[in-house]
Amino acid sequence: MLTKLNSGERLTDGGVTTGVYSALSLTGETMSAKLNLLVLRCQDLSASKKFYEQLGFQFHKEQHRTGPVHYAAQLEEMVFELYPLKPGAAVDQTRLGFRLSVAGALKERLDRAGIEICDFTHHPKYSVYVVQDPDGRKVVLS
Repeated sequence: MLTKLNSGERLTDGGVTTGVYSALSLTGETMSAKLNLLVLRCQDLSASKKFYEQLGFQFHKEQHRTGPVHYAAQLEEMVFELYPLKPGAAVDQTRLGFRLSVAGALKERLDRAGIEICDFTHHPKYSVYVVQDPDGRKVVLS
């Protein structure tokens, strides 16, 4: 099960940073935004699906009209989708961060799944683990 950040929090390389963030639109008005869709293009769709399922995501298969078969997970107010990488396209190096709510310790879950930890930072209230998905993207977990 995944949990979202509290209002005013954001995930950084070192963990969760709190504060209120806003932006000015082109018209000079203050605006706010929430990410509601994240799509990753994957070389090996089944390997990526398995990796993210081991982190706790629950995907279902989708296909829109004549588009490619892909997988989607609903995360509260956001949809997380895994699509096949188009032939000849390069894999992006997007860095992701998720605050996970898991039963037991996160490190033990990663160890049981055989997911290698690339980097680790311990904070007084939480630990941050950096792993790599099958396409080489860094995934920050706390």
